[in-house]
Amino acid sequence: MIIAPEFSHGGFVISTAHPLGCFKNVDVQIDAVLGLPGYAGPKRALVLGASSGYGLATAISLIFGAGADVIGIALARGPVSGETSTGSADYWNCRRLQQRAAEQGRTFTLVPVDVFSDSARQRIIDLVRSDAGGPLDAVIYSIASSRRIDPKTGQTWYSTLKGMRRIEGPTINMENGQLQTQVLEPATTEELEATVKVMGGEDWQLWIEALNAAGVLSPRCKTTAYTYIGPPLMHDIYTLGALGHAKRHLEKTADTLHDLLSGRGGEAVSSSMKAIVSKASIFIPTYPVYGSVLFKVMKQLGSHESTIEHTHRLLSTMLFGTAREVDPQRRLRPDSREMAGAVQDKVSAMMPLVTQHNLTELTDFEFFRQEFLQTSGFAFGGIDYGQDVDVPGLAGI
Repeated sequence: MIIAPEFSHGGFVISTAHPLGCFKNVDVQIDAVLGLPGYAGPKRALVLGASSGYGLATAISLIFGAGADVIGIALARGPVSGETSTGSADYWNCRRLQQRAAEQGRTFTLVPVDVFSDSARQRIIDLVRSDAGGPLDAVIYSIASSRRIDPKTGQTWYSTLKGMRRIEGPTINMENGQLQTQVLEPATTEELEATVKVMGGEDWQLWIEALNAAGVLSPRCKTTAYTYIGPPLMHDIYTLGALGHAKRHLEKTADTLHDLLSGRGGEAVSSSMKAIVSKASIFIPTYPVYGSVLFKVMKQLGSHESTIEHTHRLLSTMLFGTAREVDPQRRLRPDSREMAGAVQDKVSAMMPLVTQHNLTELTDFEFFRQEFLQTSGFAFGGIDYGQDVDVPGLAGI
């Protein structure tokens, strides 16, 4: 099978995945960690949402930077025998990480279940109890979802990107590179509530309370949930909008969980991460233009970090280190380089100047688009994308 990127949803989704490119994606991140200082971290960790973006980078850093064994939860869809599906990038990322972890004498155990379900929590509890590896020293929550089924009521909640007022902003079609205007009408009260249910801290709290009650957390277990604050020019979404409401709920949940764990030496904290190209963030109005400008500016100033470099710095120097950057809300702030005044002043000045004609000159859109393609295993050097790929053979089916 020759695999090419197939775009859908107006150029914001790639429905195919290239297995060899996904393998390369994982290998590149592992090589980056192996070239950075290691750290004394957890020996056994659970990563909720471990198949891409910050979750995948977290699992890689923990395994290859701290020597941890990691359990990862992700709905990673593999290829099906007799069908032409390539399987998801999540599946191939996790498959490669399992292989590379085993080569290092470590384990990455993928549990492909719905992270929001009570059955998922029980499955992890049973897994930890039955394994000789001991209790969990860390639980990392890295979930970005558009829907959640409430395990108590069975109701399905859907998140929204809407704000409290009408939002109109530029975006970029990833398939053809065309600037477009994206409009979001104001969120309703019901939409705000639903977004908090999906993207807030309720599920994180259910996980920590269940694991703690079952006795599978070590006394000094640390847990963090990833969040994003964003610059002033995106506050209509990340501060004032539905996502902002959800993020504040998540951050308050960190305080609740810290009260639960801190008495015996544990910790719960939220971590505000930098802007990256992910399958979720690409849908946010203004974000593709902002990210394209931001990457150019941060490269010029020498402060740009890849996803794995940023994640490894958070884990090694802040969550499990002593060089912490903490704000008054007790959030870890590895995003301080993105939010630095010198960076944001330049980005704010450049954003209004971007047009279709100067997009590639004023921004680093080509790099942004390359990062987007690489989330599905495309646009990596050293891979012949015209070569036939034995998908069933690589999947072992």
